[in-house]
Amino acid sequence: MDRIDTRICLQILEAWQQLKSIIETYAASRNLTLQQIFVLYHLYSEDHILMGTLAKQLHCDASNVTGMIDRLEVTGLITRQALPADRRAKQLTITATGRELIDNLIPYLPAGLGLQKLASSEQSNLHCILAKLTS
Repeated sequence: MDRIDTRICLQILEAWQQLKSIIETYAASRNLTLQQIFVLYHLYSEDHILMGTLAKQLHCDASNVTGMIDRLEVTGLITRQALPADRRAKQLTITATGRELIDNLIPYLPAGLGLQKLASSEQSNLHCILAKLTS
């Protein structure tokens, strides 16, 4: 394990585990799952997504998304509408309550990951590097 790229990948995994733990705790306190938080986050970031597109973004089957959407719709966190041009296609929209739920989660993330340990310039550099890796 002498390669720097391998060490970086393992450190990213460790950071993900820390973030995942924070998100799971937050989700559980609101009777939600990690996957449901991901659905809400996707709609928070890019509202009015088709269910098929969301399934692709989440790397799961449309049938799995349907179950999650059913539960989120019942709780009033999202809405689902048929498109006039194709009634089989369903467009998803996050509600104000769903948006507020994600707004309340976001402040927990930097502290949970320990980003306050980094200087402002280090945070900027890390942001630029991660943007390159994820684009």
